[in-house]
Amino acid sequence: MDAGIIVVLWILFGGTHIGMSSLHLRQSLIDKWGNTGFLLVYSLISLLTFGLLVIYYDYARTGLVSAMPLPLLGAALAALAYLLLLLALVLLCCSLFNRTPMGMVPVKAEAYGITRITRHPLNMGFLLFGLAHMLVACSSLEWAFFGGFVVFSYLSAVHQDKKKASLAEGELDEFIQATSVFPFAAILSGKQPFVISEISKLGVILGLVAAIYLYGLHGTLAA
Repeated sequence: MDAGIIVVLWILFGGTHIGMSSLHLRQSLIDKWGNTGFLLVYSLISLLTFGLLVIYYDYARTGLVSAMPLPLLGAALAALAYLLLLLALVLLCCSLFNRTPMGMVPVKAEAYGITRITRHPLNMGFLLFGLAHMLVACSSLEWAFFGGFVVFSYLSAVHQDKKKASLAEGELDEFIQATSVFPFAAILSGKQPFVISEISKLGVILGLVAAIYLYGLHGTLAA
């Protein structure tokens, strides 16, 4: 029951977040409310729906008993989860310093730094955050909550690709073809080199600091 409500809340958040930002509906609402009015309503709805999702999850997980996995399997999954979470935090922090043409701020449509790894570092950071937690999830409630990050982040990235490509009228086609949504897919396929010197050092440091801090708090936060 609780997992089902989480799914409904994810649909509510994802549906309004992506739906209101779609080209036709967004422009219609801007014409009605003005750009500032639209941004205020859009932000408020996003905060309310996501806040309701998090609050309900926190309420529903009270008293949740963790399953005990096999020792070796549990250790391997935990190690992989920590690595994915570290990568997620590095992507999230680097996205602040290495802008992508697929974001809200217009930048030159060329692969550089973190966008060689993924053209959606913010979305993929949240996707890996969800995936990392799913690896060690012990209930349908956790799978529904963290799985929502995976599904929403991917759909949001695909939606953003289509919207930005439509607005750019062909100017982003080469960039999209040369990069990937999923981290390292373009590098593994030979479309992009891995140029570590281009990646923001400050972004990596902040990601590492955030990972260390969250690892230290994780036991308390999960209690």
